[in-house]
Amino acid sequence: MDEVNPSEQIQSEDMSEKRSPHRSASMPASSAMPEFLSQYIEVSKRVLLSPNLFFSEMKLEGGLKEPAVYLAISAAGHALLSAVMKFKPLSIPSDFTFELVAGFLIAGVAYFLGTAMGAKSSYEATFKVIAYTSCVRILAALPGIGALVPLWSLVLHFLGLRKVLGLNPVQIVSIMVMSSLLMAVLQLAKFFHLF
Repeated sequence: MDEVNPSEQIQSEDMSEKRSPHRSASMPASSAMPEFLSQYIEVSKRVLLSPNLFFSEMKLEGGLKEPAVYLAISAAGHALLSAVMKFKPLSIPSDFTFELVAGFLIAGVAYFLGTAMGAKSSYEATFKVIAYTSCVRILAALPGIGALVPLWSLVLHFLGLRKVLGLNPVQIVSIMVMSSLLMAVLQLAKFFHLF
């Protein structure tokens, strides 16, 4: 069975949406949502609502560019919403940088621990899981549902890491615990303005 790259599938779906009869022929192209943003939303829907299907179709190779851009959009969204909700617009650059760096570091820790436990995966595949599940971070800034985000984030990480690392559930949970400890250390460093 050929694996489908989620962004390639989204691009082909986007092309069919552009020719959709639901879009007004008189609507100027400039008022349409930018393509990268519509792709981001479509991938996010798949990750959040059908994670098993998403991770089973995700290509494990193809480079870091697409998942890194996806992570950057998630980081920007989280930073902007957090700034608005906390009335701290000056926090946007540090929050954005924190989210990006944390994504790469968490993927590195998960990859290192996974290979130490016998996984035959690549950093790239592990990073894709962390990057594509970062969409849940945007929801963390929203009042009311922000408290549920960590739980759903853990579920998404578990499903994705299990798929790419191929380890048993206990090993995946131990990787997630170590990654969570790293995230806590990073959060403390950010709190004390060390980051």
